[in-house]
Amino acid sequence: MDKKSNMEMSRDELIDYILIQVDQAKQLGVDRIVAAIDGDIISGVAVADRVTYALDMQPWLNEKDEPLLWKIGDYAWEADQNVKNREAWEQLFILADELKKAEGKKSDMEISRAELVGHILNQVDQAKQLGVDRIVEGKEWDLYSGEAIAERVSYKLAMQPWLNKQDEPLLYRIWLCAGELNDNAKNREAWEQLFKLTDELRETERPQPK
Repeated sequence: MDKKSNMEMSRDELIDYILIQVDQAKQLGVDRIVAAIDGDIISGVAVADRVTYALDMQPWLNEKDEPLLWKIGDYAWEADQNVKNREAWEQLFILADELKKAEGKKSDMEISRAELVGHILNQVDQAKQLGVDRIVEGKEWDLYSGEAIAERVSYKLAMQPWLNKQDEPLLYRIWLCAGELNDNAKNREAWEQLFKLTDELRETERPQPK
């Protein structure tokens, strides 16, 4: 399947994206998010904003056909408007668990190769939208967004027991590159290399003509 570069997704892609985002907020926990500690509250805002935006961008999504996704969007929007809204976060976590159960999704961080590729491309596309200049030279928020993207890509790759250099050399190189950026998000060369590698990954995942 040809990977999209914008935020319009298939239903499966959207569900995977939402669950990945909410899992990141769960790792922080409601207490840390609503306590408004600088890094944690920024992470909470980013998760709520991304979930809200992704849902808003789907022309096929409506309350009648997708009531659970619609409710998730409502609570994500409430959390986006007021990140200290504990009830909204708790409801968002409950609804995401319902979605995960309904769709038969895994409850841990191990995912399939196709899910991993989709996650990587979605995350790096967000960094591309920011651009290298904004990440390495722009405002503190842009740098933090870059750091968060690098951390998510690196962590998700690290959680896959089936990933190794011999069988997946391209994914392994992406992992090393994301790890460098996780340590230093101002590394321009590493960002440029990550963009190049993910473009290569996207191309290799395209169906080959028969």
